[in-house]
Amino acid sequence: MKKIILRVQGMTCMGCVATVRKVLEKKGAKDIKVSLEQERAEFMLEDGNLDEILKALEVVGYPPIVESEGRP
Repeated sequence: MKKIILRVQGMTCMGCVATVRKVLEKKGAKDIKVSLEQERAEFMLEDGNLDEILKALEVVGYPPIVESEGRP
């Protein structure tokens, strides 16, 4: 399992946070933490494809930037 930290641009409300969380859940992320104030999402990813997650977030209007990708 890898711990992923993303900077998520464009979040302005708790609805945005919920949307980001749903995308991550659908793509197999676990232990998800999304912070509106820090514009960040942290999660664990085992078998999911990070590229798919990045594309899915961009499609829903929240362009992500990978800050960290590594072991827990």
